Amino acid sequence: AALTGALPTWLTATGAILFSISGATLIAVRPADKAAQNEADVRKYQALLARSERMTAADLAQALEETRQGDAPEVEPLRDVAYNDIAIELGRPDAVVPLTPAQRLLAAMA
Repeated sequence: AALTGALPTWLTATGAILFSISGATLIAVRPADKAAQNEADVRKYQALLARSERMTAADLAQALEETRQGDAPEVEPLRDVAYNDIAIELGRPDAVVPLTPAQRLLAAMA
C-alpha cells in the first residue's frame, strides 16, 4: 500500500485482483474442513495398520481398497509419488512407477 503511488496503476490493480482471487480461493477451499477430512483419513489408515498384522494379503488388499474410497481427493495424485519414495528408500528402484508431469512437479516440491 505504501508503494501504490510509485507503481503503475495497472500493476496495483492486478495485485488487488490477485489478492482478491487468493482470498476467495481460501474461502472456497475451507482449510479447516480439509484438515478434518485428512485427520479422518489418518485415523482410518491407522486402524487398518493395526488390523493388518492378522490379515492375509488378499484381505489386506481388499481392506486397503475400501479404505481408499473415502480419501480426500488431494491424496490421489500423491499416491504414486509416495510409493516411489518408499520404493527408493527400501532399495527397490526397479519397483518405481512412472509419474505424470504434475506428479513429477509434486515430487520435486516434496
